[in-house]
Amino acid sequence: MNKKKGFIPSLIFGSIMLCTIAIVAFFVFQGDDAREIIKDGFSDEEQVSQTNVEEVINEHGNISNIEALDNFVDKLKDKQKAKINVIQYGIEGQRVVEELTFNGDDVHVYRSVDEDFIEEFRCENVVTNEDGRKKQYVLKRCTGNFTGDTVLLSKNVED
Repeated sequence: MNKKKGFIPSLIFGSIMLCTIAIVAFFVFQGDDAREIIKDGFSDEEQVSQTNVEEVINEHGNISNIEALDNFVDKLKDKQKAKINVIQYGIEGQRVVEELTFNGDDVHVYRSVDEDFIEEFRCENVVTNEDGRKKQYVLKRCTGNFTGDTVLLSKNVED
């Protein structure tokens, strides 16, 4: 029996052609819906820039750029899209990053330690509580990998 030459390359070429035809057909028949799905993820109209994201840094109680967190809370009140990173350092030098993104409805929190994903969840709001000595930023009514309320950042108020 003679072996047919080119069977594998023909199979690969045929698979590529079939996939190409399927993708083209999908966009022809479902094009508007597909474009909307893609647009949701990659919109030019997006008000939250991925670059120049404000950062609040807490190094063992020494907090810098706290004004950015106050601005973020103000944007939430005005229902404006916003993004901020809250970076805190553990006693052993771990870098904890909480990336907060407000989409106009809720706050998405993505938490990582030393660039390794830990958890993500959504919260209804970020509120500030002040008792004269301490100001706290609290994530309220969270759901997902974490549920409930949690203190995002706590700062002693200077007299």
